[in-house]
This record gives sequence, C-alpha cells and structure tokens, in this order.
Amino acid sequence: MCQVIGISTHFLWLWMFVRTFICTFHAFTVFRSTRVVSLVSSHEELCMLTKRVVFSLAVPASIVTTVVVSSLATSGYTTIGYGNGRCYLNSPFLIMVSMVGRLAIIVLCNVGHFVPTLITIYTTRAMMADRYNRVNDLYMYIKLSTSTGAFWTVAVLSEATDSDVLRYISIVLNGLQCVAIFTSYIANRRVMLLYCKRVLQLIENMTSVSD
Repeated sequence: MCQVIGISTHFLWLWMFVRTFICTFHAFTVFRSTRVVSLVSSHEELCMLTKRVVFSLAVPASIVTTVVVSSLATSGYTTIGYGNGRCYLNSPFLIMVSMVGRLAIIVLCNVGHFVPTLITIYTTRAMMADRYNRVNDLYMYIKLSTSTGAFWTVAVLSEATDSDVLRYISIVLNGLQCVAIFTSYIANRRVMLLYCKRVLQLIENMTSVSD
C-alpha cells in the first residue's frame, strides 16, 4: 500500500506539472501566432483535446516507469524505488532527479512561454489605447502566472538549500494554487453577475408561467 501511495503521489504531481506546461504552451502559441485564428470543427477540437490528455498522461507515466525499472535493475530486483521507509520516493537522489529536476525543467519552459506571452499582451494593449489601467494589467498578469507553476521555484530552492522555512512557504503558495485559479477565473465578479442574471431570468420565467 505504501508503494502504491508513493507511485500515485509522484504520478499525480508530475501530471499536474505537465498540465501547467500544456496551458502555458497553448497561451504562447495563441498569443504569439502571426496567423489569423480560424474556427475548428468539433472533431478537430476533440482530436486536439485527446492529444493533450494523452501527452499529459504519457510523460508522468514514462518517468514513473523509468524510476521503477532503474531501481529494480540497480537493486537486484529488491526495490522499485517507492515505499522503502516512506510512502514516496526512496531516496533524496531519486527525489532530485525524478521530481525536482523535472519540475525545474517544466518551470523554466513555462516561464519561457509565459514571458513572451505577457510582452505580446502588453504591446497589444498599449497600441489599442494611449492610456490604460496598469493596475488591472498587473492583476491580470498575476492571475495568468498561477497557471505556470511559477511558485514551484520556491519548492526547488527549498530542496536545493534544504531549508524548512522555504518548504513551509512553498506548501502555502502551491497548496493555495487551485484556490487562486478558482477565484481568478470562476469566483470573480463577472461570473457572479452572470449567475445572478441567470437566476433572475429563471425567476422571471417561472413567474410568467404561473401567470
């Protein structure tokens, strides 16, 4: 059971990291594209979604498989790299190579996609109006950065420096990542107004039917 928990934990963390990569790469291709965005059919959208889901699953699965195979080969088939003393990866070396190292690569790629996207948004908005609200822009950039996993750099630094203080900060920042995304894109004023409008429409429809 401990080995199952360790493999599941490692896989799910990697899966989340890969999904942030897909999000930032998609934003990069959309905002940096010089071609006119054309409408795609539902079949093309389904194919694109399928490819992304398969990619997001294949990458963490391949890393976990590599850990298991390499651990079996180097230990004389006595351990799979998980569940030996902890319900996670067995050694700090495996954590650095198969978790922290992969996280660092993904974060660097995400930042590489994110920065050009911000530059494109900034220059486009600057050309559209002589004066615009820079505070709103900054707020938008912060919201967009939640999808890049940028706060995971703190986790990388905490492992590299073996700092418990940075580990606690990383837990708070990254543990609230989903809350930040939810409040940014779901529980915001615009969406709440749409819900209120819909409720009022339903009430009006019920009233008209009863009359």
